[in-house]
Amino acid sequence: MEVFEFEPRYEYQTVSGYKVLISQFESGKEQRRYKRRLPREWRLGFADAAEKILELKDFFDRHKGAYASFLWLPPNETQFIKCRFDQEALEINWHGIRIGECQVVLREIL
Repeated sequence: MEVFEFEPRYEYQTVSGYKVLISQFESGKEQRRYKRRLPREWRLGFADAAEKILELKDFFDRHKGAYASFLWLPPNETQFIKCRFDQEALEINWHGIRIGECQVVLREIL
């Protein structure tokens, strides 16, 4: 399985959450039941030379956007996780012909 080895800019966002079923009773009480952990997501920004951005685009194309999975080592973690892109299109902003900028969202596969 291919590994996503692109280094994002110093800024990135993470999203994590849980599925909790909340039942409200007529008496005003509620019952909460934990169902599962939701897949984590990372929003990564890239700004680099055209060659690096085009390598990222090639990786995205090889995985057919959100179709195929790959391995990735999240920041500040020690184990690779299986994930895929959370988008079906990759938008690249070009600053002249030498610098490109884009964002991707990676979603963990549980």
